[in-house]
Amino acid sequence: TVDHLIKAGDIFTCAGGFVVEDPELGKYLDKIDGSPDSAEGLPVAPLRAMLKRAAAPAVTHILFDMDGLLLDTETAYTVVQQEIP
Repeated sequence: TVDHLIKAGDIFTCAGGFVVEDPELGKYLDKIDGSPDSAEGLPVAPLRAMLKRAAAPAVTHILFDMDGLLLDTETAYTVVQQEIP
C-alpha cells in the first residue's frame, strides 16, 4: 500500500498525505463525516461562502472631517494625546 501511494504521487500534493478516493485505501475507510472535501480540507461550499463574506466592496469615496463638524473626535483625540509620553 505504501509503495502504491508513493508511485501514484498523490501523497506529495495532499495535505493529509492521501486522497479518500484512493482505491487501495478505500477498503480501510469505514465512513466519512461530512463531504469528502471536509475530510481532505475545508469543504468547498462553506469556503466559498466565507470568501464572499470576507470580500469587501471597493472604496469609492473618502470623507475627511478635519474640523470635527460631522464627528465629535475631540474626546478620542484628547485621550490619545494624553497617552503619548
